[in-house]
Amino acid sequence: MGAIYYDRLLNQLVKAFSALSSPDVPCPARLYHYTTDEGFPKIISDHRLRAYSADSQNKDKTEITHGCELLGELLDAKLKSVALSDFTRDLLERLKFLPHQRRPWVFLACFSTENDNERLWEKFRSSYCLNLETDPLRYKGVAAPRGHASGQGFVSELVPVIYEGKKQKKMLVKALGALIAILEDTSIVQGSFFGPCKADVARFPAPTVAEFLLSLIVRFKSKKEFSDEYEWRVVARPDRTSFSSDPLEADRNCECYVRKDEARKYIEMSGVEPEVLFRPGEPIFGLAVPNVKLPIREVVIGPKLRQAEMFDCAQVVLSDCGYGDVPISRSNHAIRN
Repeated sequence: MGAIYYDRLLNQLVKAFSALSSPDVPCPARLYHYTTDEGFPKIISDHRLRAYSADSQNKDKTEITHGCELLGELLDAKLKSVALSDFTRDLLERLKFLPHQRRPWVFLACFSTENDNERLWEKFRSSYCLNLETDPLRYKGVAAPRGHASGQGFVSELVPVIYEGKKQKKMLVKALGALIAILEDTSIVQGSFFGPCKADVARFPAPTVAEFLLSLIVRFKSKKEFSDEYEWRVVARPDRTSFSSDPLEADRNCECYVRKDEARKYIEMSGVEPEVLFRPGEPIFGLAVPNVKLPIREVVIGPKLRQAEMFDCAQVVLSDCGYGDVPISRSNHAIRN
């Protein structure tokens, strides 16, 4: 009878995928979020940015499908060409379909490195461009929702989109190589498994491993025509920091945070809530705290005929919602309808 040390397996997976997930380009000093007449006052008044489910947006749905198909091809190649233990083979077989199934539970908030970009104004039919500081966005300023008391909820990361097919394939090849090395490590998985427990051994860690791979896939785009968006994105997904015999446990922990706008599901990304203290050194969890402002450093008014009206509207909204010190500027591009 075999033995598997799940704590060691998880630690090695976290270490390997953390290294793979680190962007190979530095995070820019600023990122820009283009939004509409309807979206701007809602973002400012709610102190929230929406991250929409990848399954509810046709473009993102297609792109994640592309990444999952590429992963499936590489998995087939590994399964045919490499001698693997039964445990590793079983888990890799599950990874052919699990990341694709997880698509509805991936939420994306999109940004660009380009400020006041004429093509992006037109492409997104936007009226306002929000200039956000990236240090708070990356490390402490914008977060996916989590429960104060439970600590359960979403995890999020800020990553650049990868447009080149060769880079996408190289990343997944490297990820699968690291994964197989971990799964074949005899200090983590020892011996062979038989009987009814054989399938369960791989079933427990498979959803977590699929989430790690999905965190790489969600940054892929297959069409070079999108490269002019210069996109970075905040990716949020249910936290699976431990293995569970119930593959839906993490989803249930997050259901209360998911909302619906018409046909699209979304979660709200907010400023990180400050630690609430009853008295120095004694944190009290679960208490209501004021909404934390987003790290907005400038608002640019789009090149529209109503630019003067939009400028006045932005001043009122920003002042009323605690952003009165945020500067407002007009687009440098020619006015359009």
